[in-house]
Amino acid sequence: MDIVLHIAQWLQRHRQQLVHMRRHLAKHPEISGTEWRTAAYIRGILASAGIKSEYLNQRENGVICELGSGEPLIAWRADIDGLPGADPREVPYRSRNPQARHSCGHDIHTAIGIGIALALSEIELPGRIRFIFQPSEETSTPYTPRHKGGDGPLLQGGIQAVLSGAMREVQLVFSLHTRPGLPAGNVALNAGVFNGYNAFYQIELFGPGGHTAQPRSTFNLTEALAKIAHQFPDRLSRRMPGRHLVIAHGQMQVSAAPDNPASAANAIPGYGLISGNIRHLEPDLSGTDVEKLFFEEGQTLVFDTVKGRTPWEARPPGTEHVGVCLSLRQGAIQVVNSPIATQLVRQGAATAIGVEHCLVSTPSMGGEDVGALHEQASHGGAQFWLGTGGSMNLHQPEIDFDEDALAVGVKVGAHTLHAALRTDLRPREITPPTEQQALSQAQKQERRLFLPITALADYEPAGGVTYMPQS
Repeated sequence: MDIVLHIAQWLQRHRQQLVHMRRHLAKHPEISGTEWRTAAYIRGILASAGIKSEYLNQRENGVICELGSGEPLIAWRADIDGLPGADPREVPYRSRNPQARHSCGHDIHTAIGIGIALALSEIELPGRIRFIFQPSEETSTPYTPRHKGGDGPLLQGGIQAVLSGAMREVQLVFSLHTRPGLPAGNVALNAGVFNGYNAFYQIELFGPGGHTAQPRSTFNLTEALAKIAHQFPDRLSRRMPGRHLVIAHGQMQVSAAPDNPASAANAIPGYGLISGNIRHLEPDLSGTDVEKLFFEEGQTLVFDTVKGRTPWEARPPGTEHVGVCLSLRQGAIQVVNSPIATQLVRQGAATAIGVEHCLVSTPSMGGEDVGALHEQASHGGAQFWLGTGGSMNLHQPEIDFDEDALAVGVKVGAHTLHAALRTDLRPREITPPTEQQALSQAQKQERRLFLPITALADYEPAGGVTYMPQS
């Protein structure tokens, strides 16, 4: 049967099923690492259509299945986890889980992935399609069997999928992501860097505390923390001029001590924390480069602040009782859309919705772990934006999505996969990482440098700070 006619007829029969699946998922979200009911639900629907599936991993919170036979082998990936937090929306499909909600659109992603599999299972395919329903996109989770609980190294879901063998022999991989602000009926993508690199940092200060009546007789931790928060993004940015770079604090807090959240208006706190994100779109700026610059600039700024090295400030009292801890955890690598995969999405979109509805996007600073899957496909991959309307940002609690986008996602996805199966792809070998290599890399994802009182007391800057983070 003609693929265009088949997909159109399938959507006429199953449009309401897509909505029902999406709303079921929206009502029952599960946060990263706990997607057991979601995985079981996906497997149940696939089984009802005669599609055999397996759990993606030993934790049983992801799903994998294949359609067709022979070569080539193309993959479709959908992330299935929700975000922590209650759902404040007053809608029939409001989350029943008070601790989770789907405010990044993974309910849309999952329903579309199931829909594409159901639609294409009814026709003969000129090759194989592997569907990967991936957990833990939002947050790294333990790489352990389900019965072992939370023990084990923390890995991003994309890396876990690679380790499970999901990308073995895959030649191209495709995925989509909801895009608020882009009207339903449209998609958008670009070749090259599609989503940026990100890392998470923490700067912690430990001090003796004191009374606000005598702020100059002790180390004023609040004042120092504010100065560091104000100056750090600018100082780090100056080390990378001309770069597409974002450095933003997401959290600041002070308290009596790290394990004591108490605070008082007349007490200078003994503990302070700044945490945030470093993001960039530069293809030639590695995670190691960012790490080196973070620790060098972080140490210099903290020492200047704590010990009063600025020209207009005398060394404050109490600094002999101060400690500092700098931490950096690598997040998602860049998502790079390969030229051939990008062209196939454009071809599929032109067939499905018309070339005028396939727009050119600009690279996003958002992080996405599908980049790990792109690296393992012999001809790369492509992710595209799916217009879902509205004006809210992703992750906002009240966000909702235009359900007309469900049919658009199925059409574009199905036609893209079918076009990819009919493409002559030259063989290329990709060596996947071993489990030992991946676990070793995971252990290096977080670096921490603790500078105790003695280090601060002895510190004398001499043309810069040596980068010596400790694992």
